[in-house]
Amino acid sequence: MGKKTLLARILFGTGLISVILWINKYLCRRLVILAYHRVLDLHGLSDDEYASDVELVSASCADFEWQVKFLSRHFPVTTFGDYANKARSGDIRGNLAIITFDDGFKDNYANAFPILKKHNTPAVFFVSVDYLDTGKRFWFEFLVSVIKQLPEVHFGKIVRLLSVSAEGQDRMAYAEKVLDYMKHVSNDTRLEMIEAVYRYCEENNITVVDPESRAMSWEDVREMSANGMEIGSHTLSHPILSRLSNDEIWSEVDESRKVIEARTGEECNSLAYPNGGAEDMNEAVYEAVGRSGYQYACSYIPGINIHGKLSVYSLKRLHVERYTGKAEFAAMLALPGLFGG
Repeated sequence: MGKKTLLARILFGTGLISVILWINKYLCRRLVILAYHRVLDLHGLSDDEYASDVELVSASCADFEWQVKFLSRHFPVTTFGDYANKARSGDIRGNLAIITFDDGFKDNYANAFPILKKHNTPAVFFVSVDYLDTGKRFWFEFLVSVIKQLPEVHFGKIVRLLSVSAEGQDRMAYAEKVLDYMKHVSNDTRLEMIEAVYRYCEENNITVVDPESRAMSWEDVREMSANGMEIGSHTLSHPILSRLSNDEIWSEVDESRKVIEARTGEECNSLAYPNGGAEDMNEAVYEAVGRSGYQYACSYIPGINIHGKLSVYSLKRLHVERYTGKAEFAAMLALPGLFGG
């Protein structure tokens, strides 16, 4: 057990976390944004046994429900649309929290939405438009599934197609290495590599299985929108925006917003950058986001935001992971400077 984990458990077990959160209500002016991807029960599967990318599982259903209840007890939970309205009226006081989900996995609707609805808590779902209602797997999830499930007789060929060495690494470590590589190459190279893997699997009758990894439908999205959830953009196809031309950036940012508004009948005023690291955005990306009319955009850089001093197109978020226990979650909210990095 690390020192931070031990400290978090001591603070949580003694009740000091609740005292700190109560003090923060009166002393702090923070916008705390939580970042999730998937809410899913793994049913006892180990990381290696799980068929796809286990790193995208943020919480089990039971853990997520506890987190929603705990967060709601200590923070007013809002959306970017409501936050914008409060900002315009000068009605922003104390701490506020926003729950966000990236990508648009089906379990966001099947598992997270019922819990949020049960506890009357809003959230923001950033969806990658091209995957909804298509049956397509998210490109990053598909690659991990192929690498983890591929029969050994085919594995060497896929390694050569991807041009990333697998020497000395297990399947999951190799998958992570491939994803990191693909996030740093040109967009054309990334697309060519993905297409080569799709084509190889098709030509060799290789099927990767994980029915839980499909995306939501537009019917799902509309139902959530009609029940107080906000739908934001995660672009059209989930590329790394800084690797695109200016015209490609504009298409990914502006067209996704227009599609979401047409499909939901609601304003789309927020976006989350795919991957969201500092190197994944640049001035051309920020310019396109502002010109398209978004009011807020989220990075995946850890941290909190201060009312009145927001970097509205590079908001920071606190990451919730499947191994985030109750004490760690509470400590992250109470002392984000210490536990939120």
